[in-house]
Amino acid sequence: MVATGSGEPLTAGDPEADADEDGWTTTVVVLPAGTLDAGTSPEVELAGDGGELTVAAVRVVAQGTSADLGPAVAERGIAVRAGDDTAGLATGTADGRGYWQTGREQGTNFVYANVSDGYARDVRDRVLVDATVQEGGGSMFLQYDSPGDTIPDMFRPSARHDLTDDGTWRSRSWLLEDAILTNRSNGSDFRLSVEGSTRDVRIDSLAVTVVPRAVDPAVGLRKLVEQADVAHYAAREGERDGQFPVGSRAELRAAIEAAQTVLDDPEASGPQLDAATDTLQQALEEFLAAERTTDLARGATATASSTSAGTPGAVTDGTGSAWFSGRDEESAWVQVDLGEPTRFDDVVVDWTADYAHVYRIQVSDDGTEFRTVATAGSLGATPVRTRFSETTARYVRLALDERAAQRGAFGLTALEVRDARLVDLASRVVETVFPTDDVVVADLDATDFGADATGEQDSTAAIQEALATCRDAGGGTVWLPAGTYRVSDTLEVFAYCTLRGDHRDLDEQPLGDPDAPAGLGTVLEARLPSGDDGPALLRVGGSAGVVGLTTYYPEQDAADPVPFGWTVEVPGLAWIGNENYMLSTVQDVTLLNSYRGIGISTMRNDRGEGPGAQGHELANVRNVSGTVLREGAAGYNGADVGVWEDVRFDNGYWAGAGAAYGAPDRAVLDAWTRAHGTGFVLADLEWDQFVGLHAADYAVGIRMVKGPRASFTGVFVDAEIRDTDVAVLVENSDQRWGSAFASSVLEGSEAAVRNTSAGYVKLTDTTVSGALEGTVHTLEGPGQVPEPGRPGPPRSPTGASSTSRRRPTTCRARRSSSPTPTRPPGSRRRSTTQGRPVAASCTCPPAGTRCAGTCRCRPGSSCAARRRCRTARRSWSRRERC
Repeated sequence: MVATGSGEPLTAGDPEADADEDGWTTTVVVLPAGTLDAGTSPEVELAGDGGELTVAAVRVVAQGTSADLGPAVAERGIAVRAGDDTAGLATGTADGRGYWQTGREQGTNFVYANVSDGYARDVRDRVLVDATVQEGGGSMFLQYDSPGDTIPDMFRPSARHDLTDDGTWRSRSWLLEDAILTNRSNGSDFRLSVEGSTRDVRIDSLAVTVVPRAVDPAVGLRKLVEQADVAHYAAREGERDGQFPVGSRAELRAAIEAAQTVLDDPEASGPQLDAATDTLQQALEEFLAAERTTDLARGATATASSTSAGTPGAVTDGTGSAWFSGRDEESAWVQVDLGEPTRFDDVVVDWTADYAHVYRIQVSDDGTEFRTVATAGSLGATPVRTRFSETTARYVRLALDERAAQRGAFGLTALEVRDARLVDLASRVVETVFPTDDVVVADLDATDFGADATGEQDSTAAIQEALATCRDAGGGTVWLPAGTYRVSDTLEVFAYCTLRGDHRDLDEQPLGDPDAPAGLGTVLEARLPSGDDGPALLRVGGSAGVVGLTTYYPEQDAADPVPFGWTVEVPGLAWIGNENYMLSTVQDVTLLNSYRGIGISTMRNDRGEGPGAQGHELANVRNVSGTVLREGAAGYNGADVGVWEDVRFDNGYWAGAGAAYGAPDRAVLDAWTRAHGTGFVLADLEWDQFVGLHAADYAVGIRMVKGPRASFTGVFVDAEIRDTDVAVLVENSDQRWGSAFASSVLEGSEAAVRNTSAGYVKLTDTTVSGALEGTVHTLEGPGQVPEPGRPGPPRSPTGASSTSRRRPTTCRARRSSSPTPTRPPGSRRRSTTQGRPVAASCTCPPAGTRCAGTCRCRPGSSCAARRRCRTARRSWSRRERC
């Protein structure tokens, strides 16, 4: 078969084999860039080469992603880089084309390309790669990510194109049957290389398009349903900026379901699909247009110094379309006309990948003379908010001063102007019912917004309004006094805000303690919709936290557990964007009877982007305890060191909570969690610190799994995993660094450690009960900790047995300026276990001294090594260890 476009015949190649022998096959015809111009009503002629051609269906697939290379790079869904050494990369312009040129003598042999996960990831369809190059001899090929877990699978070679030696610019294409695009080719999806030539290759552009294996007439409607579903998922109803009218989400959901019904009908005709597409498109446009906004620039006239793509009006139309400045300009500007002198103090710029490192916000009364009111900059394709002293002007201009590295233009999708709400905070010191290690300063009190501490009225709207007011103020602490608060939807804790309650630590003051005040402090009573994909109770943004709360699900049933979503969700980039990327905190929280506890980077991206846009960094989970039935905590996609300290999951918390909280029989709880539960699920976390993790009565205590970006690596200190089938199950870990446990206890009836990964597990000074399967190294550890500057005792030889007995240890406490602990050092610690309070034989030393003895817990109790010096740990620098 041959195809003709723009007068040039194109060979389509051989058709696929007729696998089902029905007489029909599929053939893909690659049309080079520029073959079809949508503005000219193009036509493509198909004909058999020397025979008849019978066609049942034709589909034209639009180019998916592309990148233009040169001194400045324009990336449209493909991120490019030189490698493996970048020193030899040369850029320039020839024959009117920009290019990247390899430099093999300096080790720059490849151009790597990573397709946006939002466009394609883990694909099963064909992948078409097109590269425009200046031919200089040799053969050109790809090495791409394909199924399989070995290095050759991650760099599978494609077919080779023999290049001429005439210096002509040509388009070369590869139709890859098994490219999966999961970023495993040195962090990219493929790399391009040339061999057998004495000249370095020049590359002008790359394009990648996913080509479905079957002609699907419903593909347009299917993509529209996905788009509408993302809009529905991200939307919130209410009267605030960016929210939608009450009831509008239900209307959009009904339109989505109606379209889905047509999609599910195998007999749906073309006209039916077209009608369903038109109806859903109209419903989606009406929904998006109903978004509430205080943006003073919405719909305003916009102008620019130059334009290479889009129109200046894109920055004010609210559609998400983009404006781009002229190419290769060192500076540019775009401005809006508010129509009359207007008061404002807040500007938000939503950048494309062509963001400005440095820009100025300028204002003018006449559109001629401008004055600068703020200077800002961006580090990526993300919204950036800038606040400044209140000013009055008619014109607002962005003076764009510095392009991002290797970008050819400036580009943005929105320029928003607001008169930010002024919030007068009445900050005060709060007297708590239960002891704390710090002074609680409340900026806002949720009860002042109508939150009902009796639990009789729904407090969701009141607490959320307090949190939104905190965001308006630029951050702070929302205080939730002791009491019970009914919550029926997700409470969103915005960036720089903390939701703080009055917390009864059941390990410090167990129920039944005659010296403790009554009640559990601040309790969130979760009345949420059930279901595995149900809403989270709490969502925590960046530099934000939930502290001092107890959560309780009154509809939970120990004998027949009801599935719910995560109790606490740390979404990272998946929620709103960069402002929520790092430093989320969950601290001093009791999860009394959750189905799923804490989920970090488990939330679906609210902009429809792929798993790569769900990452987080530096999450903090400290002093969290409770009964969690299905999954205690899960962590994915962590880019840098987070902290997990004193995180304890044990059925004794709910079993010992009393009739007021529906305390079940402990044996019933144990039976279910032992059959179905997992304490910790840990994926691609990079060197998170795990201290004092405890899990008991689960099928699996700690499970290490494959993540969307990398492999797990981490070190556990003072972990205690008891009464499990498998204490530690390693399905995936980094083969270079593996994982390690020190001063821990691992008990599994089937296995203490089951390692099926390519990495290793190292156990130091760790007591194990159960088999060690896979690559596991055991070491006894040093007999004592040497004083600084003094030699320690000889180290014990490396052990080769499957069991390493814990040896007596000492601990050194470091002085700090922190307050005196609420419980005097040297007092006994108490722990809730088996549904009753028990004493732990743990003695904490006075500040600045060493402690002697084993600090061992009594047999049968659930207290762990992490609790030995926890009181001291809180009042000192947290660096001492038993």
